[in-house]
Amino acid sequence: MKKPTKLLSALLTLALGVLFIVYKTQVLSVAMTVLGIGLIVLAVIDLIRARAVTAVIEGILGVAVLVIGWTILDIALFVLAIVIGIYGVAELFRRLLDKKKKKKSLVTVIGFVEPILCIGVALLLLFYSGEMLSSVMIVAGVFLIIDGLLSLIVALSGKKKKKKRRAR
Repeated sequence: MKKPTKLLSALLTLALGVLFIVYKTQVLSVAMTVLGIGLIVLAVIDLIRARAVTAVIEGILGVAVLVIGWTILDIALFVLAIVIGIYGVAELFRRLLDKKKKKKSLVTVIGFVEPILCIGVALLLLFYSGEMLSSVMIVAGVFLIIDGLLSLIVALSGKKKKKKRRAR
């Protein structure tokens, strides 16, 4: 990738991270709108290219995202909460019933942290999905800012990766 492209990519990643932190769930609203419009545009393009089945599917998905996007997201979060909760409960019982680990060592106790955290996250997703979504957006924003800063440092340093020669 050329240096100006790397710089632009790093700056856009930084900007997106800031947007995620500042606007949180509003970014999702914009993303769903862009996704819905993009699917409808793809449907029109596929209709012009005589791909009727693909065009209909993309059109229906585009309209669905625009009209009931938040409902779809709420359903996805609900399903995710159920899956994480079931995993946490199953894993907790598996570890409680594990006959090989009779000793109460620190490793055994720490082994219970994961399933308990999974159950906790599942409950938070079920009962506080809006707040959880905002928190996820903030964490994603922080990671994007870190990624953008690292990319910016790499782009400004001007170091190129060495290409490996192929043996023939």
